[in-house]
Amino acid sequence: ELDSSIEEDDSVPTSSPQIQTELSKTQEQHFLYFNHNIKCYTFPKGDISRFRQARPDIIGVLGYYLLDAASILPVLALNVQPGNIVLDLCAAPGGKTLALLQTRYCCELTANDVSMSRKVRLRNVLRSYLPKEIQNTVRVTSLDGRNWCHTETGTYDKVLVDVPCTNDRKSVLDEDNNIFTYGRKGERQMLPMLQLQLLIAGVLAAK
Repeated sequence: ELDSSIEEDDSVPTSSPQIQTELSKTQEQHFLYFNHNIKCYTFPKGDISRFRQARPDIIGVLGYYLLDAASILPVLALNVQPGNIVLDLCAAPGGKTLALLQTRYCCELTANDVSMSRKVRLRNVLRSYLPKEIQNTVRVTSLDGRNWCHTETGTYDKVLVDVPCTNDRKSVLDEDNNIFTYGRKGERQMLPMLQLQLLIAGVLAAK
């Protein structure tokens, strides 16, 4: 839940709670749009308990998906509206795709990832967490997102672009194939350009 308080400012009388509340509401409206169809659960602040591994429910799909809390913010910021055509340009492994579907507002959803192995993982996630009839509503592709403008320009109401990053936190624990290894130096140096190209492609894909 967003903090309803605001920092003290000489231009805002601190003696007027009503003004503070109205400003806070305005700030919330500009940054995040809460879709009440999205169901999230986290332990209380300070509780570092682990979630149990999800198990299949009575219809054979897993009951919940473990997702970094920050990953839900782009979906909220996207503010998907009923009937929107949506593109998830860098979709794997699929957590944000599931959250987009949970809004129940996507008329059409395309989930793309350039890596074939990550596309397989994405399909497995959709298969594990969604009933078949909902799986069939998602178009899964494996195209180079940088070239999306050559196939679908100005097509989508909303585009989510979770660009590749250095994954610093995971790289600390993975010595074998993290992006900071010497053999991936060139890839690391080109990462900012890749991120920019994907963001531009996302903008061009939007209406």
